[in-house]
Amino acid sequence: MADESYFESAARIEQSDRERALSLRAARRAEEERIAQRLRESGMLVRHCVECGEPIPAARIRLVPHAERCAECEGDHERRRQ
Repeated sequence: MADESYFESAARIEQSDRERALSLRAARRAEEERIAQRLRESGMLVRHCVECGEPIPAARIRLVPHAERCAECEGDHERRRQ
C-alpha cells in the first residue's frame, strides 16, 4: 500500500509539473506576441521577404500584418498563381 501511495503521489507531481510547464510556455508565447505586435506597430520589427530576402517595409507590415513577401514579390506571386 505504501508503494502505491508513493507512485500515485509521484504521478500527481509529474502531472502538475507538466501543466505548469505548458502554462509557462503559453504565457511566454503570449508575451512574445505582445512584444512583436508593439514592434510591428512602431515600425521597429524588421521582417524579410521569403522570396527576395529584402526587408519588408514597415508600412506594408502595418497594412498586411501577416505579409511574408514585399509588395513586388507578392505581385509576382499572385501573377504566377493565375
